[in-house]
Amino acid sequence: MEASLSADRQNLSAAVADAKHRAEQGAQRLTASGQAATALVTGAWSQVQTSWQGHVAAARKKIEERQEERDLKQLQKAAADAEEYAADATEAAK
Repeated sequence: MEASLSADRQNLSAAVADAKHRAEQGAQRLTASGQAATALVTGAWSQVQTSWQGHVAAARKKIEERQEERDLKQLQKAAADAEEYAADATEAAK
């Protein structure tokens, strides 16, 4: 009976050691998988940030261009009004 009990303890110890070893291997695989996923996400996030920065820069450029066009139109109108005023003043002075 003692031999059987000793054999059971040895089998149990071996099973525990095997389970511990498999758990450690699983943890290592999970760590490696997590690191790979982190690298993938980091790369994708970097691409998203770069794309967004490009989008923002293009939008700002378009806004600046529209503001410049608006300013030019306002200056052209002011110049036309000044010419018209000058012509009216010259005509009135005669």
